[in-house]
Amino acid sequence: MFHSRDVKYLREDVRVNAKIFLDLCKEAGLNVLITETVRDKAYQEYCVSQGWAAKTATIPTFHSVEAGLAFDICKNVKGHEYDDAEFFKKASSIGKKIGFSWGGDWKSFVDRTHFQWDDNKKYSSSMIKAGKYPPNMPKYEVDVSMKEITGATSDEKRMIKAIQTATGALANGVIGNQTMSDIAIKLNAKCFPLNVKLYGCPAIIAKDIDPFNPNSVIPLNCISGSFNGGVAPCSVLIRNGEVVCWSACHYVSLNKPESVIYKLRSTGEVKIKRVKTVSDDLPLYDVVWAVGGMGLMDFYDPEAEGFTGVFSDVLRKTNHTVLGYRNGMMYGVYCPNMTASQINTLCKSKMMFDFAIMLDGGHIAAINARDNKINTSQKQLYVIKFL
Repeated sequence: MFHSRDVKYLREDVRVNAKIFLDLCKEAGLNVLITETVRDKAYQEYCVSQGWAAKTATIPTFHSVEAGLAFDICKNVKGHEYDDAEFFKKASSIGKKIGFSWGGDWKSFVDRTHFQWDDNKKYSSSMIKAGKYPPNMPKYEVDVSMKEITGATSDEKRMIKAIQTATGALANGVIGNQTMSDIAIKLNAKCFPLNVKLYGCPAIIAKDIDPFNPNSVIPLNCISGSFNGGVAPCSVLIRNGEVVCWSACHYVSLNKPESVIYKLRSTGEVKIKRVKTVSDDLPLYDVVWAVGGMGLMDFYDPEAEGFTGVFSDVLRKTNHTVLGYRNGMMYGVYCPNMTASQINTLCKSKMMFDFAIMLDGGHIAAINARDNKINTSQKQLYVIKFL
C-alpha cells in the first residue's frame, strides 16, 4: 500500500501550478496543507472502504502514481481540518483561477478537498484509466503589476487628478502604470524602453521603433507585427527607408487601403494615413519607417479597409497587438482576448492615444519584453522592436 502527500510525485507541470496554488492561498491568508498527491490501487481501495472515495472508484485515476494529476488539501488547523466551508470555497476560487477542476463542483460525489488537472473537464477518469492523459497544464502567470494608489482625503484625490491632468494621463484619481509612465515621459526619465501593464494589457513604451521581418521567433523588446501571407509581410512595411511591402493587405484583392503609421526623416514627426500603395500615397524619399494595420480611433472603419466577409475574422474576440502613438512616444500593446471593437474603445477612452492601428492576432499575437513574455516560441514574419 502506497500513498504520499509530497508534491514531487505530481507531474511536473501540475507540480509547478500546485506550488503556485499554495503561494496564492498563503497570500490570501488561507493556511492550506496538501494531504494527498498520489496513491496505488491498494490505498485507493482503502479510501473506498473508509467512505473517502466513491464506491465505484476502486482504481486510482488522477491520483494514480502514473498520472500525478491531482492533490487533496485541508485547513492546516488541528481539529478544524475539514469543517470550514468558507475556507474550501476561497481555496477553490484560487485553484480554478489557476486552471484546476474542483471536486466541490461534482454532483455525484462532492469532494471539496480535491483539485485535478483535466484540461477544463476534457479528460475523464475512464480516459485516465486507459492511459490517455491531458496535455501539459499552462503555468499560471501571477500578475505582478504595480499596485494602484488612490487618495484617502478629498485634497489627496484632488492632487492626484491635478497631476494626471498636467501630465496628460487619464484623470481618474488612480495612480497606476499609466500615470507613472506619463510622468516618466514628462520628465524625460532614462527608463525607456519600458515594459509595464496598462489596464491589464502588457505594453512596451519607447521613443522609437524598428519594424522588420525576423523570419524567426520574436526578439526581445518586440511585439508581433502586422499581417503576413505565410511567407512574408503583406501589410505596408518600410524599414530604414527601404520598402519591404509596398501595398495594403487588401489592396490587390479588394482595392482597399489600410491605416499606416509612419515617421518622417526631415522633421521626426510620426503621422497616420490611409494608404493603398506606398509609392502613390507616402513621401517615400522622407519616410524612415512605416507600419500598416487596421485603423483605430478616428480611423476605425473596418469596412473601408476591407475587413468584411472572410476577412472579418480579424475583428473576432482573440489576442491582438496594437501600435499606438501618444505624447511623442510609441506604444506596443498586447491585448488579450478582446474584440476589435473593445480594443478600439480601450485605445480611445483609456490609453488615450493620438492614433493607433491594430495588428495581426490569434496564434500570431506575441510580446517579448523584460517582464512579459507571451507566445515567444511562435515564428514571426513581421515584428516591431522598441528602441
